[in-house]
Amino acid sequence: MRSGVEVWREDDVYISCWAPLDLYSQGDTPDDAVTNLIEAVHLFVESCIERGTLRAVLADLGTKQID
Repeated sequence: MRSGVEVWREDDVYISCWAPLDLYSQGDTPDDAVTNLIEAVHLFVESCIERGTLRAVLADLGTKQID
């Protein structure tokens, strides 16, 4: 799965977005916004693992299941 991170400025903060998971974060600089987004992705994946929903989420993104 390849998809870029979008970063833009809104007022005095930078917003970052990773569209495949519809995840957003923010930071004082573009680098901070991306770093915070990476943390959000990690937390999202951890949460999916804990709930047992990771396979379903990955399937929704169109990934192939590896047995």
